[in-house]
Amino acid sequence: MVAFGKRVDSKTKQPLFNKEAWKKAKNLLDEILEGFYSDPPGFDFYTFELDKNGQVKKDSYGIALLLSCRGTSHVESVHRQYNTMFRHMSGLEMGDALFRERRHRNNIDVARRRCLNVPEFGHYDTWLIDLLQKLIEQNTGRLLFPNWQNVTDFQDTEESFVTVPLHSQGLQNKLDETVAAMKAADVSWTPKLTADMKFLCEAWGVKLPFLPVNGKDEFRVFSRIMFRADLARFDSEQMAHLWMDPELGDVPIQVQDKFSCVIGDIFYAIDRAKIPVRHEFKKAFKVSMSRAFLEYEPAKLEKVKGKLMERGWTDEEISATMFYNPTFFNRRVES
Repeated sequence: MVAFGKRVDSKTKQPLFNKEAWKKAKNLLDEILEGFYSDPPGFDFYTFELDKNGQVKKDSYGIALLLSCRGTSHVESVHRQYNTMFRHMSGLEMGDALFRERRHRNNIDVARRRCLNVPEFGHYDTWLIDLLQKLIEQNTGRLLFPNWQNVTDFQDTEESFVTVPLHSQGLQNKLDETVAAMKAADVSWTPKLTADMKFLCEAWGVKLPFLPVNGKDEFRVFSRIMFRADLARFDSEQMAHLWMDPELGDVPIQVQDKFSCVIGDIFYAIDRAKIPVRHEFKKAFKVSMSRAFLEYEPAKLEKVKGKLMERGWTDEEISATMFYNPTFFNRRVES
């Protein structure tokens, strides 16, 4: 910028950098001095771009091309590929396989771009290259691809990718206790699991999969447990424990009866999956009750209250909520 900024174009007679450009350049220089564009210790965000032969690429002037990893272009590109990779018929297990294949191909492509002398195989079946490499080494004592490192030469780790468990050990123990109690009560009991549910059990290391709330009966159980929790300080971990053991939340007998049906035949749920349902429940209930309250129309309030009672909610449950206080409401109406 210092060398060329003051130069004037021969045709337009305009400087390469005008006042506005110099202002932006100054901001850029200030950020450089602050270290915002420096690589952290041990990380290189600027590397030379390599061709398919592993050699540094150069432009028409012979200047080496740099590849920057600081921007979001690579990330956005991956998102677009994910959107086109899936179809409506892709299940959980197929989705897991697609993500694994995509990650494998991306690792190979990155190695070819940024590592020196990585061979070009013309395909992504690197496990075949590993077998061929070992076969030739055993028979001839030499490596077919000296610059290729076999994956089988590395020790396996305990890391997991794509479909991984997110629940706590406390929920794991509670789920094991619940399943054991159900089997003790009925020796012939077996969970009704789909292919996707069985895959989740295997991937998460659980006996029953954790799924979101779904269906009329399940939403009713969710609503009843919500009334026993502090809506202002919602604890997803506590909610999950209450779902597997309603007695902990002082849930009515009706819910306990429904609980065995929900756990046994319909679905199994966890904390994180319930969060969207909780927001919808809280929003819908708050809007209905607040609208009737603010308009000072007891008829509307009683109508909403009646609909809730038709769905099995008791007068005590409605009165206990933070959105409805009959004494305060009547006082506002009389005034």
